[in-house]
Amino acid sequence: MKTFMEFVGFVAGSIAFYSFFPQIIKSLKTKSTKDLALLTYVMNATCNLLLIIYGLYFERIAVWVTSILVFCLAITMIILKIKYSKD
Repeated sequence: MKTFMEFVGFVAGSIAFYSFFPQIIKSLKTKSTKDLALLTYVMNATCNLLLIIYGLYFERIAVWVTSILVFCLAITMIILKIKYSKD
């Protein structure tokens, strides 16, 4: 059962990870993030940072691995938001 639940965790994390790609691609293509709220991505990054700590503490590989990936994408969106807000 534990193996199945790890699989479920990886699937959930993968969906969260891939859900960022459409917005990142659109932001890179249009060089615009004016309609995006910076706070959304700051909160998401904070949430994932806490999930990384949680996953490491409780040795939940599906949690910390996918949270690291989503955290990186949230940071990417924060960088794009700041970069394109200056234009």
